[in-house]
Amino acid sequence: MAKKEQTDKPVRIVAFEGRNFKRISAVAWTADKRRLVLIGGENFQGKTTILDLICWLALGKKYAPSELIHDGAKRAEGELLLSNGIRIQRRETAKSSSLDITRVDKEGGVVPGGQTTLNDMFGLVGLRLDKILNASDAERLRMLLEASGVDLDAINVKIDAHAQSRKAHASSVKRLEATLGTLTLRPDLPAEVPDVTALQAAYERAIATNQENATVRGQYTTGLANETQMVGNIQEHEQDIVKLQAELDEEKTVYAAYRKRLKAAKKIVDGLTDEDVVAAQEAMATALTSGDAIRENAQYRSVKGQLADERTNVSTAETDLADARQSKIDAVKGSNLSDPQISIDAQDRLTYKGKPWDGMSGAERLLCACAMAHDITPKCGTLCVDGFDAFDANTQKQFEKYLDKWDLYAFATVTGVREDASLTIVDGMVAGD
Repeated sequence: MAKKEQTDKPVRIVAFEGRNFKRISAVAWTADKRRLVLIGGENFQGKTTILDLICWLALGKKYAPSELIHDGAKRAEGELLLSNGIRIQRRETAKSSSLDITRVDKEGGVVPGGQTTLNDMFGLVGLRLDKILNASDAERLRMLLEASGVDLDAINVKIDAHAQSRKAHASSVKRLEATLGTLTLRPDLPAEVPDVTALQAAYERAIATNQENATVRGQYTTGLANETQMVGNIQEHEQDIVKLQAELDEEKTVYAAYRKRLKAAKKIVDGLTDEDVVAAQEAMATALTSGDAIRENAQYRSVKGQLADERTNVSTAETDLADARQSKIDAVKGSNLSDPQISIDAQDRLTYKGKPWDGMSGAERLLCACAMAHDITPKCGTLCVDGFDAFDANTQKQFEKYLDKWDLYAFATVTGVREDASLTIVDGMVAGD
């Protein structure tokens, strides 16, 4: 939302007077055509006290010195006359304070609202440019954002959310990197831990098969022994062939049948294949010894994947955060500030001509504060600058251009007696009075 345009002319001070205020015994001033009212005088004569007097009359005791009554006097008093026809009168004693706000134009009468009306007119920094010059960086930024008229609550919520997101993901990245550093990847191992139960079953089946084969081989060996015995029997029967012919023929018949079965058994024995018990044992041993390493491989790959995701999340959060901060900068730049050279940077610092406050010269700070004061309190047409002679002639001329550009007036103190001074203060009074 752009800053609202100020349609009414800023209110300026056209006359003031004061009596018994701090170092001031009596002082009075009435405006002429000059926008810059220089208040001259040597040190400790009461130049700055004139500014304090103006601020007290406009803003009240809160913005005045704690000991504001002149030594030896019973009360301090004064009045301001404003360009909008309002007269402000104040009186301060040790026991009481009074404020009267009246109109001296054709409307006349008492102005309602008291100090609230004056605060709305002058604001908190309208007269006190030092409130900007001496503020903290955070306070100056707050003033600028309020002056810009931009509603930054939503942007700040997004910035906080993105900052928290980045912080959380960055913490995850740090934690996952630490975890990854404790793990070792073994690329020679399978992706999953073998099923030891299945390997055990295969091993037991191999043992059972080999036992069965051993039984068959034993039977075959027994058959060979039986054959030898039969051959011996035949030889014995042949010696007594006549006597044992009948027995021989019977034995041959039995032998022939038995031989046939033995051949069949040999085919079976020749076709037998023993299982690789050693390989099965090695597979079991590998499964038992490599399981932990394989599980660590799985954890390593999982953590590495999570780490990649969190790094992506951090990058995304940083991009979102930068975009949100840039939106704040763009919002301020588009808020129609009096001086387009005033902005903020990515670190949320107020900048003028692209420089942060601590990178500005004293002259740049003065011009920046002048523009900010106009934006913060557009109704106030008068500024107060103490120690104006600290700035060179070019800066003073540029300051006067700013006053003319925004229809502002200023009271500024300078040290010494100068011909261009509107007031010269000597020992708490205007010289020549």
